[in-house]
Amino acid sequence: MSLVLAFVAAPRLAHAEWLSAGGVKAGVVMAGAAEFDITPRIKSFVDRNGNGRHDMGDPTQPFDLGEPVLEFEDGPIYVGNGSGLATHVHGPLKVGALVVEDPRTGVRIALVSTDLYMVLQADTDAIRKLVGATADIDFILLGSTHTHMGPDTIGLMGLSDVKPVDFPKILWGEMEAKSGVNHVWFDWMMRQTARAIEQAAFTMMPATVRVSRTKFSFGMTDEREPHIIDDDLMTLAVDALDGKPIATVVQGTCHPESILLNGDPRYTLLEPASVPEEAKKAWGHIITPGFPGWVRKTIRDRRGGTPLYFSGALGGMITNITSKIWDPEQHPEYPTTADPKTVPDSVKVSPDMRFEVIQGREMAKAALASLENAKPASTADVSFDRETILVPLENPLFRLTGGLGIMGHTPSMLYDDEGKPDPRTKRGLKGMVFTGVEIPKGANMKTEVSVVNIGPAQFLAMPGELFGELSVALPDDFVTNEERYFPKDRKKHAHGEALRFQFPPLKKQATRPYPFIVCLAGNDLGYIIPEVDFKPPHEIPVPPLAFWWISLDASASAHYEESMTAGSKLEERIIGGLTRLLNRQRHYDSAD
Repeated sequence: MSLVLAFVAAPRLAHAEWLSAGGVKAGVVMAGAAEFDITPRIKSFVDRNGNGRHDMGDPTQPFDLGEPVLEFEDGPIYVGNGSGLATHVHGPLKVGALVVEDPRTGVRIALVSTDLYMVLQADTDAIRKLVGATADIDFILLGSTHTHMGPDTIGLMGLSDVKPVDFPKILWGEMEAKSGVNHVWFDWMMRQTARAIEQAAFTMMPATVRVSRTKFSFGMTDEREPHIIDDDLMTLAVDALDGKPIATVVQGTCHPESILLNGDPRYTLLEPASVPEEAKKAWGHIITPGFPGWVRKTIRDRRGGTPLYFSGALGGMITNITSKIWDPEQHPEYPTTADPKTVPDSVKVSPDMRFEVIQGREMAKAALASLENAKPASTADVSFDRETILVPLENPLFRLTGGLGIMGHTPSMLYDDEGKPDPRTKRGLKGMVFTGVEIPKGANMKTEVSVVNIGPAQFLAMPGELFGELSVALPDDFVTNEERYFPKDRKKHAHGEALRFQFPPLKKQATRPYPFIVCLAGNDLGYIIPEVDFKPPHEIPVPPLAFWWISLDASASAHYEESMTAGSKLEERIIGGLTRLLNRQRHYDSAD
């Protein structure tokens, strides 16, 4: 038998042998998992200790960034939401894949998690096409952890090298804009992702699933009012019939961006003089998975199997960038649930290299603890539903970057209101009357929403960053105790009875008892903002920043998120699409 035929046949033969031996049991699925490295490969570096290999940073030290990188094998690497080119690699980036099949129906899905800032829809579709037909996958749910310290995957960071005097040349068509995406590395990353999915499919075996939920908000801050956090920490464990772990899927909720301000004197608890010059220069130039990498490492070390991490409702904006935490292992008198106001500064940790280790480790420990009393599901069907949706592109900055040709890796296009490709372009854009850039005229971006069921677990996947209030119901005292949820900017937001949503909160709509919110699934159109609270943050009369919703200072704007979203209709289109899928799910379940 050839290697190719063996690859095709092995999973199906194992499946067939198992079925013939004992039949199908209601709580058993077929499952396999794999993890591959996607860290940009290093060609040369400063070998400080002379051991001949690149050493990454010591995570117990606030400013140990690892040995400086001089050159990457695939060429320059820009940091996704950083300050330009990467100069350090502090931690490895991974892609993990879990393939699960329902042996009763043959439906086979893949859950895939990547240590990336985001992956755009055209690139997700390209990855799906790379997966060999032998893997026989019906649907691939691909999510990004949203680490802001991964390689640039959307292209904007290429503009960080442009001198202010050169921007007019780009806009007049006299100078070409450069994408921040390293296309050689991106090709390799896509192949690694496809290989992970194929290997996971190849290694499938009979398995059981367990699902658990707990609360976790350690290190999280809600930067936009109302202050409502969906702090459910969801965990799915997939184990072989002999009890050996195959995979662990964790869904937490926080922007992984703590070290973007590493050593910034405005936020550190350390003396500014103690911040090394190398750390100051490295702000925004460090590659690291952030806390999700340490969630996975802790699970890998303590439980085994392949760990995956997905980002929950982190919009609006749930972040760790200015938080202060502490190490509960060193200070057990202060558990993760302690009120931060009661913890002395002397034991707190700034958002530096130590922060992501502690937050990730503690999240993993909470997830694993929640699994201790979880029993294997008595039924474990596998199914999915998906819908292609159109989202109006209102944000002129997004439209401009599309015209510059620097968005993503795989070429994409816009669509008309009927979903047909619209290749038309125009010269000029609001705020920039004279331009040499061909701006796409299409009204809509095309993307998708999906629902994946694995027994009692339901994955609600969306191409954006969901606000917590659209995930969970408003608290009972929301109207009567407004100061609790609007401590600063109540008058700048829809509040009280005026804050009403177009659809019930997603977790109220879920048709399975354990809903996992998966943001940045297959795409990222930005923040999913309640339309009733969508307000442009600034009017800036200076081209090319004369777009009516560009915010120059996120910390000073109550509506920063409007500057980083496709437009005002994401609630209507994305939550509306998921609502239709869940209504169909209820119909299917009642029919059964």
